[in-house]
Amino acid sequence: MQSPNNWSLHSIAGAYMLGLVPHGYYVLKLASMRQISNVSPRDHFTSLKARLPADTWNKLSRARSAHLNALESLPLFAAAMVCAPFNEALNPQGSRPFDIKLL
Repeated sequence: MQSPNNWSLHSIAGAYMLGLVPHGYYVLKLASMRQISNVSPRDHFTSLKARLPADTWNKLSRARSAHLNALESLPLFAAAMVCAPFNEALNPQGSRPFDIKLL
């Protein structure tokens, strides 16, 4: 029987929003330093390396990479969350063939 509190589909939106947090940090940090430009955002990021201190550049680079990693892994996570309710429907007892039974 399926649980009445199935949050698997809602977690897709939550994962997307969680992936936006590093991007928000990146944009706010650039805006606070008056270095943000929307003319060519992809090229603008690489041009910042010469104008920013090394520690700031490293933080922004990690934030941008975290955001891109979250967006790249989102389709796989979303597919798993869409399939999760079907697993419960096909296997109502909750036992899976490859579960390790401890004691």
